[in-house]
Amino acid sequence: MKAQGATEYLVVLGAILFVALMVAVVLFWPTGSTKDVRASQAGIKSGIGKIACEDLTKGLVGYYKFDDVPGATRSSIEGMPDAVFVSGATIADGIRGKAASLDGINDYATISGMNVNTAAGEKNTVAFWMNWGGGTGEMPFSWAASYDLYFRSGTNCFGFNTGNSDSIGVEFPAANYSNQWVHVAAIFYNGVPDENNTELWINGVKQGSYYCYGTTSLSKSATTSAYIGRYGTSSSYSFGGKIDDLHIYDRALSASEIEQLYENPGCP
Repeated sequence: MKAQGATEYLVVLGAILFVALMVAVVLFWPTGSTKDVRASQAGIKSGIGKIACEDLTKGLVGYYKFDDVPGATRSSIEGMPDAVFVSGATIADGIRGKAASLDGINDYATISGMNVNTAAGEKNTVAFWMNWGGGTGEMPFSWAASYDLYFRSGTNCFGFNTGNSDSIGVEFPAANYSNQWVHVAAIFYNGVPDENNTELWINGVKQGSYYCYGTTSLSKSATTSAYIGRYGTSSSYSFGGKIDDLHIYDRALSASEIEQLYENPGCP
């Protein structure tokens, strides 16, 4: 009987201790545990990304996500000029959200009234995602003064062009780059462009640009107007493919900033 009583006593004592432990957990366990901690960690990561995106608004004079083509595409940041699409531009799936889909015949967009830096010797950056259809003789982006990015006909060359039978860029074969999303960042120089004062970045990596076709002595500059998908006011050189997440800056972006744009589509 004494042994049985001792056993029952231990069982009761164990139950009391277990209940006491559960009460202590409820009363004293940190409020930021488990789910709250995970939520807090997610918030910290989100905050870090937000800070990076906010840093990328410095000098931003045009930003277009192309989620609302056709017609006027509102700038993604209030107060910046809209991009106005002409002809039959449509929307398609983009690198993030939707993108502008251009037919390579007569689809394009115009942007007017941008506060770019037009001073001699200064630089501006144009960055965007493109899904190129593989055609040559096409221009995904052009300033209004025959200064553009060009897939040169009869070559694999892609890069800067001044309308003087020249290209400063890199080998860009369709077999390697067409029909897939590729990030382009181009730093335009106000003056006579060359392989030293311009920069071409592909998928977050700076390219070793060179005169892959001809040379130029023409002085060119960014302009307050620009064209997406063709060569200025000309009906030639229309781009066939998709364009998404276009940024235009009145300054040269740093290597880390270009990498951030590549790694974070839709930022800022």
